[in-house]
Amino acid sequence: MAELLPVHLPVAYKVQQGISRAQGSPVVKRAGSGAYVYPEPKRASGYIVRDQPLSPRHHSQPQATNARPPTSVKKQETKLPEVEPREFATAVGEGHSDRTSTKCARFACCSLCPKIGNMTPLLSTTNKHTGIRRIWLMVGPFWPAMTFVTCPLILGISFLLFWSFGKHVHIAAVIVQAVLVFATMAALLKTACVDPGLMLRYTERPQVKNSNQWFFSDVVNSYRSPDTIYCHMCDVVIHDMDHVCPWTGTAIAGKNMKQFKAFHCLVCTLIGYSLIFLFYGLLEMGKL
Repeated sequence: MAELLPVHLPVAYKVQQGISRAQGSPVVKRAGSGAYVYPEPKRASGYIVRDQPLSPRHHSQPQATNARPPTSVKKQETKLPEVEPREFATAVGEGHSDRTSTKCARFACCSLCPKIGNMTPLLSTTNKHTGIRRIWLMVGPFWPAMTFVTCPLILGISFLLFWSFGKHVHIAAVIVQAVLVFATMAALLKTACVDPGLMLRYTERPQVKNSNQWFFSDVVNSYRSPDTIYCHMCDVVIHDMDHVCPWTGTAIAGKNMKQFKAFHCLVCTLIGYSLIFLFYGLLEMGKL
């Protein structure tokens, strides 16, 4: 049987029984047993004639190849270079820290912890790639006053009330007193042992919003934003500085202002309730 084979596709055959029409090729008519008649000899519109039997494999679909798709190349993780830890904006100059530090800040046990001005970080982590140090736990320059004055006052007076009148008053009054003491101590530690908002040192003007309002401070040798204040007691620049509270032992600024307000409210509530607890206990004991 004769067949038509495209020149550009040697394995794709354009053959039909009866009448076959290829795109752009003349009509091919069946003339007899196994013979085809072509209008043009041996070639018609890009088709050539092959005189060989038509095998069944010519009607089958092209077989899929077993070639595997290219394996995806794993992206290599680029490791950022490690940088040195950035410093905080503390005062510079020989003997400056000794002149501004307080007696509480120079207490003996603080010598084991590296200080930031007069602030003592107890737990901190440093990002190796950015150099920014995050402080999780720190105390201020007046931490001995908080430890040996504020905490004993809260815990000591409450313990005396429990010891003297706990057996004579209702259990609900004891539970309320205990909850107030616990909440007050939690607010005190949350205020005194967090970073109040220390500022990093910028030797160059940073590319941030409103950077044109930043000014250079010779005391700390750093650029400062308008919302920062250099605290002489803490010996460091602090964001949104309000005041230094000796009862909490640290500076009160933007990052611990909410905790300080909560501590202030709880202390006032605890004092008022302790007076009520005292008079209630004396009344139950028959001394009033």
